[in-house]
Amino acid sequence: MRQFVAEIEIAAPAERVWEILTDFAAYREWNPFMPRLDGEVRVGARLRARLVVAGAPTLRPRLRVTRVDSGRELRWVGRGPLVPR
Repeated sequence: MRQFVAEIEIAAPAERVWEILTDFAAYREWNPFMPRLDGEVRVGARLRARLVVAGAPTLRPRLRVTRVDSGRELRWVGRGPLVPR
């Protein structure tokens, strides 16, 4: 299975990072690559996303939450352009 993994060290308490990461409605304020993400933070939930890549049409992958470890990990899988299968 192909994967896209992103990690970054953030100088903030884990609780604050989790609060921002799971506030899908606010993604447009800080994430230019994914300015829209709608859905619930729970395993099995379907998410609607909009991905914006310079020079490419807007993408709308189908995502499903596969892991939620509150305060530590949020993982999803998806199908569509730029999303590994």
